[in-house]
Amino acid sequence: MLKKLTVTAAAFATAVTMIAESKAQAEDTLYIPMTTYRTGPFAANGTANANGMWDYFEMLNQRDGGIGGAKLVVEECETGYNAQKGVECYESTKGKGALVYNPNYGDGPAFPDFDGLPSKWDKAAEYPSFYPNTLFAFHRDHFWAAHLDPKAHNRTIERVEIYYASEEAATSPDFAAKRELNAKMWKEVLSEDLFVTQGMQKGRGAPGFAGGVFSAVMDSPTHAFHSWVAERLAA
Repeated sequence: MLKKLTVTAAAFATAVTMIAESKAQAEDTLYIPMTTYRTGPFAANGTANANGMWDYFEMLNQRDGGIGGAKLVVEECETGYNAQKGVECYESTKGKGALVYNPNYGDGPAFPDFDGLPSKWDKAAEYPSFYPNTLFAFHRDHFWAAHLDPKAHNRTIERVEIYYASEEAATSPDFAAKRELNAKMWKEVLSEDLFVTQGMQKGRGAPGFAGGVFSAVMDSPTHAFHSWVAERLAA
């Protein structure tokens, strides 16, 4: 997901640059409305996405003085991952001189929720790992399980299965299009993670790699896994 954030922010900033550079000399600021989804069925990912976008724009302002000498003024509008709310955000900001809009995220797949969930699941998700090779992603209306099957030091097969809260959501033709969209979304996200993982493995095999340093902020899961492996090798 981190790579997804980076690509999204970079592409958005590029679009802003192309449109704004010719105007920046005559303007003190550049107005950018930012539609987000900190609430709704994909709030867990949407919050991280929104925070990443804010950090990126703040970095541009502090490091580069904005774009072309003009500071960025960013206004966030919450959509809850709902197309209609995205339209409302557009209508409420279109008269403020916006140079570009980041894409609205449309209507995400909406399935029946699991019974008896507390309210925290409206804005949360959990991603536990069962060492050494099984991962889970629990959401309010579905979860997926990923099993990693190592075949060689440089080849692993990953199998992902998605489960839903009800038989209707899992098998009914009424939800077929939503299931297809949900599967496509997760395949895209996990494929991006795969690219990152493969690159990290190649880097660790490079002659200049000296072991690296764990980040307390980002690498605690990796550190926990390495500790688990080391304890068993030392036993």
